[in-house]
Amino acid sequence: MKKPSFLLLTLIAVIAVLYFIFPDNSNPKTTSEHTDFAIKDTSNIDQIRITEANGGTMLVQRRNQSKKWKLNGGQFDARGDAISLILETVYRIKVKQEVDQKAQKNIITQIAGSHKKVEFFKDDEIDPFKTYYIGNSTPDKLGTFMVLVKNENGKVSRSIPCIMYKPGMYGHLESRFFSDLNEWRSTAVFRYERGDISKIHLQFYEDPQSSHIIEISQSGDLQLFNNQGKAINNFNKTAAQRYVTLLMNLNYEGFNKELDMQASDSVLTSTPLYSLTVTNSDGVDKKVIIHKKLAPTGLTDYKGDEIKWDKDRCWGNIEGSSELMKIQFFSWGPVFKPLSFFTEN
Repeated sequence: MKKPSFLLLTLIAVIAVLYFIFPDNSNPKTTSEHTDFAIKDTSNIDQIRITEANGGTMLVQRRNQSKKWKLNGGQFDARGDAISLILETVYRIKVKQEVDQKAQKNIITQIAGSHKKVEFFKDDEIDPFKTYYIGNSTPDKLGTFMVLVKNENGKVSRSIPCIMYKPGMYGHLESRFFSDLNEWRSTAVFRYERGDISKIHLQFYEDPQSSHIIEISQSGDLQLFNNQGKAINNFNKTAAQRYVTLLMNLNYEGFNKELDMQASDSVLTSTPLYSLTVTNSDGVDKKVIIHKKLAPTGLTDYKGDEIKWDKDRCWGNIEGSSELMKIQFFSWGPVFKPLSFFTEN
């Protein structure tokens, strides 16, 4: 038995969307209450599900004890700026105009063929209280075609197609709702509040004598140890305190998109430059291993000699993961300080 073709599956999906948002080829009742797209109390939103016509989907939720936004059931932290962008959009979104009755069927068909479905949930409920079907932008790029589905106490209502916009914004609203996991994931590698860090261990692989450990007591007192675990009594405590602060907020630039699996495995099995382990106040370790990154081909120094290693970026991976993160020396360089940085006058 042959499997259904992609074209057939797409056609079925389009028909299903058409039937749901424009049933029986009849026009939904047009009233102002059916076009209240905006969500003025965004604090109640605890889950957003984004589904694209191509099958991509993303579940963003804060249905956890910490009330932090997580991805796909808590697997990853969500980017704070991405969720803020969505909440700000749905708070300020407005109806520019309702689509003329003669054009409604055509716009519905367009939305069904290349839509994004965005569902908003609140109060741990299993059904969304509002759903956007987002289509293409208008020819002048000043509006976006959308249909609203509302669920109020189990009563479902659907709007006619509307041209939506956000005051002060030029462009397509659709781009603010995306389902790519790597685009949604938080770029934070280390994120701690004051008092959350109890120990930092920086290991130098090429120069082990430069390695060190900083321990932070609950009262905030600092202790410095060398690579053999011997306490260093005379060290610059101000420099050490600033160093601890650096570890409270460190991000990666992006994930590996340039190395194939074989090249990525080669990096992961190579001798690292450094490893950086941060222990939180609960005794939980997070270790990042840092590797050299090859420079782009064709780069030469002032003598004309080929530059082998990237001077601006390196690779990092969190222990227990095979993912490579691209890390900038600009932000991470101050973390790779040797023991002498704290002991020299």
